[in-house]
Amino acid sequence: MAFKYCYEAAWCGVYDVTTFYPYYILGMSYYCSGEKAKGLGFLEIAYNKNPGDQEIKARRDMVLNEIVTELNNVNNIGLY
Repeated sequence: MAFKYCYEAAWCGVYDVTTFYPYYILGMSYYCSGEKAKGLGFLEIAYNKNPGDQEIKARRDMVLNEIVTELNNVNNIGLY
């Protein structure tokens, strides 16, 4: 499922393994498996390695916004 979110050049071997793309793939994989905080961490690394990439920035911001929204949703905190 993570590959659905990743653009083709990132997973077909266009980039060297020392670039951002392993972190991008890991970030999206963790995100898709429900581990958003871990995903955000890897997306942040990917973005720092390639700050001009708007796709990485958009995905990082998407995950961050979802985490913040979940944290701000007081109905999900389980307090009575």
